[in-house]
Amino acid sequence: MIMNNSPDDSDDISLASFDLEEHFANVTSCHGMIHIFDHKTSFLRRYVWGIATFVALTSCIIGCIQLLQNLLSHPTNISVKIHHTNKMLFPAVTLCNFNQISRTLISAKDIRHLNTVLSAYNHDHTIPKSVLKETEEYFKSKIHGHFDFSQYNKEIGLQKEDLILSCTWNGQKCGPKNFTRIFTSYGNCYTFNGDSSKQALLQQHGRGAAHGLSLILNIEQYKYTPELMLGAPNVGIRCSIHYYKSLPRMESQGIAIPPGAHAYAAIPGTEITKYQKKPWGQCGYKKLKYYKYYSMSACLHEDETLYAESVCHCRDPRLPGKEKACSPTQMLECLIPAMARYREQGKNLSSCPEVCERVEYVPQISYAKIPSKIMAEEIALKYGLHNVRQQAISGGGLIDNSTSVQQFIRDNLVFLDVFFKNLYNTTTTQGRGSSFLQFLSNVGGQIGLFIGGSFLSVLEIVEYVFDKLAQQRSRYRRKTGQNEKAEWKKMYASSMIVHKDSDDCRETNQPPPYERTLIQSDDSDSTEGFLNGPKYVHVHKIGKE
Repeated sequence: MIMNNSPDDSDDISLASFDLEEHFANVTSCHGMIHIFDHKTSFLRRYVWGIATFVALTSCIIGCIQLLQNLLSHPTNISVKIHHTNKMLFPAVTLCNFNQISRTLISAKDIRHLNTVLSAYNHDHTIPKSVLKETEEYFKSKIHGHFDFSQYNKEIGLQKEDLILSCTWNGQKCGPKNFTRIFTSYGNCYTFNGDSSKQALLQQHGRGAAHGLSLILNIEQYKYTPELMLGAPNVGIRCSIHYYKSLPRMESQGIAIPPGAHAYAAIPGTEITKYQKKPWGQCGYKKLKYYKYYSMSACLHEDETLYAESVCHCRDPRLPGKEKACSPTQMLECLIPAMARYREQGKNLSSCPEVCERVEYVPQISYAKIPSKIMAEEIALKYGLHNVRQQAISGGGLIDNSTSVQQFIRDNLVFLDVFFKNLYNTTTTQGRGSSFLQFLSNVGGQIGLFIGGSFLSVLEIVEYVFDKLAQQRSRYRRKTGQNEKAEWKKMYASSMIVHKDSDDCRETNQPPPYERTLIQSDDSDSTEGFLNGPKYVHVHKIGKE
């Protein structure tokens, strides 16, 4: 007869015990828990409090998750500040003439070959290779070396002494010495208040044109070379007002001023935009090889130059670099296609981030017609225009003695005033929309709003979790010990055997089989009984059943 052991039910009761939770509800600072385990109230009221606590806790968790997602998305905000001041850094003013080369300094043959050069630089693929070869050989023999259009233009292009008739800054006289040369797609251009080691940057101390820059420019229309205008027969000045650390973008941001006009470029103020670096923004910095200051335009130009030098072993003559300038043939056959592929791949944009602080000037342009009949003679006497007119006539230009002083001014002179009309900075800042401290504060607000807790309440929850884990570990070890005891009991009982006699055994002279029988006393389930071994008897049955 086999007697089955009944399991100990005390552990099952303890596993369902809520003593630890009830203790936590009584001591925690979080609201709701104490009402769930309040045995003095009705079951319905505790049930309602349980639902309300669960909803509040769920809302708190969802709110905290959303706050964490917002933190990881790196949000930003925009702030705008206006700061009035008594002085402001004056912008750089770059001037170009629509006519690149004076016709009085070149021959008809020069004009023909220069037309080929400029056509190649402007992506004209219809030029025969024989014409390109002839042009290269012509300039090679003319200058006795490699032809560099930027250097060639420096000698025969626009000269600042011819362009600037009068210059006044803040009521004081200035002149060509205050301008520095820069080479662009318009040829020789000249910048006032640009970055120069010889001159300090200028600041405007008052409002209005009297405190700014006043220029009288001679575009020398009588020296224009229409054969080299390449489909853009414009007459006048191209002007760009920009930050001294930025390159002048004459093609996209230049202001066209015709002759016979007085242009007023009134700047409302300085617009400063500050961006964030990654991961909150996209701005950055990169040390440049050929430019002193970083800007996105300068970086793009330099990357294109380096790529061209590696692929074509030459550079665009309008850009700085260590390699020699590309010939017209190299421009059409290598440089222009290579630049197209490079831009299509987007490598230039990925390697040139936006500058972290961008300074812009947005002038408001107005024009007045000059000169009036009454003022023409006075202007001519004041600025020595009679001598300029006489030199133009004797220099073989397109004017003669029949051209009046008034007509000469209307055809060749540009008056330009650049000034601040207000002295203030508008600073737009891209700031971080969320920080870790703000995240903690917002999480604390969620905890306080929904469950009435605080940072110490979080410590209480952590403490409860550790206590719960310790409790479960203790129960697991106790349950495992009971299972081991049961196994030992079975193993010990299997060694207690009883002989079973039969006639078959006697006939075959085999030992009688054993019948396993365990007879336990009532106290064998205790720990003491298990350690001392169960109480048993051997029962030897004789004869057949």
